Amino acid sequence: MSNFNHRQRFVVDLLKILKWVFPIQEPNALMHLFPQVRTITTNGHYVTWLKTGLFKEFRKGAEIDMDIIQRIYSADLQHVERGICNHVSVTITSIGQTLQNSLVDFQGNRDLIIDQVKSALVELHNIGVAHCDVRAANVFVLLSDRRVILGDLEYCRPLHAPPPKVKRFPKNKSCKTALELDNYQFGVFVDELAQML
Repeated sequence: MSNFNHRQRFVVDLLKILKWVFPIQEPNALMHLFPQVRTITTNGHYVTWLKTGLFKEFRKGAEIDMDIIQRIYSADLQHVERGICNHVSVTITSIGQTLQNSLVDFQGNRDLIIDQVKSALVELHNIGVAHCDVRAANVFVLLSDRRVILGDLEYCRPLHAPPPKVKRFPKNKSCKTALELDNYQFGVFVDELAQML
């Protein structure tokens, strides 16, 4: 009888766990199941999910302008990643899903995504900053209110600064400023989105 009781308790506990986990959308499920697990990104940064957000520690030698990220986080922007700036890291507090995982919510509403990404760029440009890495992988949908935001700010530059070396750059190297690169990448993003939806 003790074995039966033990198994019964296990099943109940398992059901409680499943009930707790599945209503929580990614990445929150990952965040709560594996708090403080450190992983490395493709560009060599370390990320750690915390209950308060995503802690991102930049690799040594990364050309990241922390003053610009601080300027972005200090501004009241609606469609750009929110967070707290540290010396060589940030804690991202705007928790969302990737655009790819949220597309079901936007069927037939492609313009809604485009308009909000465009708003993000306008917000950044108004404070003198270009994003420089506009692509679907850097667009997120907030879990709180389904608002579309632009994230991953490591490549941000002043508008008229030379653009950084990034994956999405015109083959003819026609972009001479960070602002020109944003405009080019936004056009490519619109085409990319058309293929996704």
